[in-house]
Amino acid sequence: MSEPKSKQPTKQRLLQAACEVFAENGYRGATVAEICKRAEANIAAVNYHFGDKERLYIAAWRRALDVAIEKYPLDGGVPHDAPPEERLHGRIESLIRKTMDEGEVGHMMRFLVAEISMPSGKVLEALTETVQPLRRTMLELVRELAGEEMSDQDVVIISTSIYNICSGLVLRPEMRKNFFGKVGIDQDMIIDTATRLVLGGIKEMCK
Repeated sequence: MSEPKSKQPTKQRLLQAACEVFAENGYRGATVAEICKRAEANIAAVNYHFGDKERLYIAAWRRALDVAIEKYPLDGGVPHDAPPEERLHGRIESLIRKTMDEGEVGHMMRFLVAEISMPSGKVLEALTETVQPLRRTMLELVRELAGEEMSDQDVVIISTSIYNICSGLVLRPEMRKNFFGKVGIDQDMIIDTATRLVLGGIKEMCK
């Protein structure tokens, strides 16, 4: 049984509420008042624990990232010495599971999409710390799959497309139902299809 909200430390309650509100509304659309209301805390607590809205935003991003990675490791739990096709599947699985998670784990991807669509510039350093290593390892994996003949430009386009395919699933549950219709939402099927799509695209571009 989870601990009642009122029994949790104020700082923890504020971070949890901030992740929710920022993921839903982005930096500009979120208000400290709404965050405090959900956290059952007063506004002075934000200043005491974080200093201001901007620092709370950065702390919430880091927390959302940690929570998501703890449940779905970036490599999908696939060994580093596994075939590249399996490692690609693992990375796509990790991205899609995080993206489609409707609970706390999903805050990170919704947070990221909100920041991309309505940039605040407040987490640029934190995003760079996170995104650059991910980008580098994905580029290396695509290069391994494609071979040395593929141009650097095509490798970058494919790597970026992988993230676009996965982040495109950041939809509210009711919207997902509209998109998938009678087919239904089967995450395993989506992961396998996305992996086959990427591998097929790489193979076609290598001809």
